[in-house]
Amino acid sequence: LATRAVQNHNVCSFVGALKEDRIVGSARAPEGNSLLEAFEYCKESLTKFGGHHQAAGFELPLEKADEFRTKLQEFYQDKPPAERRLKYDFEADLSELNKDFKHWLKKMEPYGMGFGVPYIRINHLFVASTRVLKEKHLKLQLKDMMGNKIDALWFFADNIDEKRQLSSKRVSAILEPSINFYMGKESLQTFVRDLKVEF
Repeated sequence: LATRAVQNHNVCSFVGALKEDRIVGSARAPEGNSLLEAFEYCKESLTKFGGHHQAAGFELPLEKADEFRTKLQEFYQDKPPAERRLKYDFEADLSELNKDFKHWLKKMEPYGMGFGVPYIRINHLFVASTRVLKEKHLKLQLKDMMGNKIDALWFFADNIDEKRQLSSKRVSAILEPSINFYMGKESLQTFVRDLKVEF
């Protein structure tokens, strides 16, 4: 969840789970932000913390939860918003996201910290259709001029009423590929990490 929040909203994210009388959590931050500085500011509320500038873990007593939240708000209130610098690993044509690519994607598993799923930039796509899921997500079907198509899920899309009007627009997109398993079959799908209208 913390990672998805950073990917979708480009903000520092702190997610915790209640374990008896304590909260154990993880945090993620966009490039250029330091979680360790934030934790150092809040250290009186924490039992322990550690990790890296962009990925870290923390623990605190349940009764310190409100104090920790207030300290985080104090720390970030004067910080400028993180500049969105979404990187991608390579450019490709939609036709290249085929069975051979799916096989390669599986062979490269497991993915994780320090070895993430590749981000792919694809230009000159058309939005064939849009569908709103659970009032906050979008499912797009993207196609190229050769008729190749792929599904793209956009979780927690901002301004969803505006984005649902993307049908027939020509766009460039940064996509995260994934293998979807359904009814005993597997197919390649993607998650939208960035999308810009070309015209």
